[in-house]
Amino acid sequence: MDNTSNQKPQDGAGNDVHKEIAGAKENIGAQARKCVLESVCDAIDKGAEDARRAAEKALPKLKRALSGAVYWVGYGVGFAAVFQWTLAKNLAPERMKSGCRDGVVAGREAAEKCVDKLRQRDQTASDSSPAEAPLSSTETQPGVA
Repeated sequence: MDNTSNQKPQDGAGNDVHKEIAGAKENIGAQARKCVLESVCDAIDKGAEDARRAAEKALPKLKRALSGAVYWVGYGVGFAAVFQWTLAKNLAPERMKSGCRDGVVAGREAAEKCVDKLRQRDQTASDSSPAEAPLSSTETQPGVA
């Protein structure tokens, strides 16, 4: 009784077929991974390009809005200062007016002193940099033999 259905090929042709199928599966898997990576990279590139375009469109609007905000802040500060000064000047008794004048003078002097101190601090910080004090060749440096 010959049962040929369970026999293994002896010439090695079956092994070659199995190797070709396995190689084809690996190739398809590599191509699928490559395709997925390419699509992810393409999506990232497209997103970056879309973000760049959106930023280019939004930048002029943002500049205009910021410029307008700066203007209105300056307007509000100026209006408030002059309004309250004019109101106080016209409605306040003379004793309060002289106190305001003295306070303005004292405030100006204090602000000028503060600005002078800040400028001196900046000046001394920029004048004393470590590059200006070179080590002489005769001094021994710690850690150097």
